[in-house]
Amino acid sequence: MVVAELYRWGRFLNKKISILVTGATGFLGKHLIQFLKEQPGICVFGISKKGGVVGDVSVQSVDLSVGQEVSSWQKETPVFDTVFHLAAIVPTSFYSEDTERSFFTNLHVTQNALSIAISNQASFIYASSCSVYGTSEAIPITENTLPRPDNAYSLAKYVGELMCGVVNARRGIRTTILRINAPYGPFYTAPTVLNIFLRAALESRDITLLGSGERTQDFTYIGDVVQALWLAFRKRETGIYNIASGQPVTMRELAETILDVVPRTRSKIRYAERPDTQEGYRGVFAIERARCELGYEPRTSLREGLRACLAAMRDKKSEA
Repeated sequence: MVVAELYRWGRFLNKKISILVTGATGFLGKHLIQFLKEQPGICVFGISKKGGVVGDVSVQSVDLSVGQEVSSWQKETPVFDTVFHLAAIVPTSFYSEDTERSFFTNLHVTQNALSIAISNQASFIYASSCSVYGTSEAIPITENTLPRPDNAYSLAKYVGELMCGVVNARRGIRTTILRINAPYGPFYTAPTVLNIFLRAALESRDITLLGSGERTQDFTYIGDVVQALWLAFRKRETGIYNIASGQPVTMRELAETILDVVPRTRSKIRYAERPDTQEGYRGVFAIERARCELGYEPRTSLREGLRACLAAMRDKKSEA
């Protein structure tokens, strides 16, 4: 049954479509829930390991890595139409011991999220990562580029994709995999290069570039990520899709844009004496498949996204 039909039946029966968001108190989860709760005909539920509240939506505390806890929780839940699986242990560094230890935990989390979809016969939308490609030399990187994950977190994401494929083939569950690249936005506090540069400019500290500053990355604004997740729900296509801005920049271009966006900053760009270990990385991702099959179109430029992040940082600083 297509989404439009579900909406019509929902209105006729005075019922709403129930949607589950895992990892609901994380960066992606919070923004997605805020969006979903404004959509007509939708009743959104959230779970995360710690639980909490997102806006006026209560998020239940459920540890998805513990199968028995998930089974107990499911006994008291409604039937879900769709599961957005955003939950994962995200490391501060891809190459730390914590990342290695989190590998099997992340697999259990995805396995148990899939079990929820199976028991509900629900569509499954999986937030994967473009990091599954590793340091691919392909330009641009398409969904047909061979994944070569080079760390435990990315490997767990890729194995999760394979698990989705098995569930689709054996259980008939619609599985949509979104390989999301470098999401950013207001109140995202992870120590990414974008946040590090932006905070430096805000505090009038110099922005330091490693190597030549030619390493290339594509940053995806949170509003565009939420748009992609929503389109995946509406289109219900089984497949894999790159989700990026389609406008990659070098580290020098990122720094220059930030200096232009932050008014009255006294920061300057300087080069460190040490090389960039990822000097040759070129994160250029093709998004034509998502455009064609999902209707995805990035709407927020890097400059606009940086301004939104800057405003949030200032608001938080003024409240401190």
